[in-house]
Amino acid sequence: MKNAPWDADDREVLREKWRLASETASWCERLLHEVEILRIPVNNVAEQTPEHDELAVDARNMFIAVGQKLFESGLTMADWKWFVENRIPDEPDQWQKLGEHCQQAEKLNDLFRCLEEFVRAIAKAKRKFADSIRLSLNAWEEADNPNTSWFQRADNGVRLHGTLVEVRGRNADVLFFLCQRTSRPSTYEDLARLSETWQDGLDVADDDVTKSTQSNIRTCINEINKALRKSFNLEPKQNLVKLVGQKRGWKLNKDLLQEYSQ
Repeated sequence: MKNAPWDADDREVLREKWRLASETASWCERLLHEVEILRIPVNNVAEQTPEHDELAVDARNMFIAVGQKLFESGLTMADWKWFVENRIPDEPDQWQKLGEHCQQAEKLNDLFRCLEEFVRAIAKAKRKFADSIRLSLNAWEEADNPNTSWFQRADNGVRLHGTLVEVRGRNADVLFFLCQRTSRPSTYEDLARLSETWQDGLDVADDDVTKSTQSNIRTCINEINKALRKSFNLEPKQNLVKLVGQKRGWKLNKDLLQEYSQ
């Protein structure tokens, strides 16, 4: 897959794109919250009443509003189009079906159910988009040198200070992400955005699924630490990625890593 078009932007343009993308995602998330609140009294509203008609109008207006956010033009439009085509190519078909369901719904509770599904799908996609741009911005802001960084992706892992750490797939994605965020911890929610399976696992209202997903993320961290110990000849229980902070997130100890790299 070719690199995202925003990877060629300078830092200021990239920061502005991330701001706009994040604002759009936040707006969609707020609208989703409004829909969830309005759904509560829907089943208790009698038909052919002013309240029923008002809720129906609100639902239609929300549907139009989120549709405009989905297709709006602006600074990130070309980037959004690339993101949809390359990262979530199957989701537009789902959006179209959900939109059609909204337009065809006759009963108020069906209308709000369809609307909630539609807004949730759009909000999730917009947040994924903002997070993808943020990853590129992190690389700009936190790398020692954006042209010759101390960390680079390789075919069979991530190269740190010239030393290859052999990790693959999702583990490589997480290690690369941690290299971009050495100034702040990365929580379960931060890391889950790197995997749709993880993201879905934390989104569902099921404690067993959530705990299983968190366990998978911890396993990934353990595998990364194991690979780091092997690459830098560390002690058996020595970890360069540790759980820190009040919000309990993981950080790669960049300074200690550099010492072992010398």
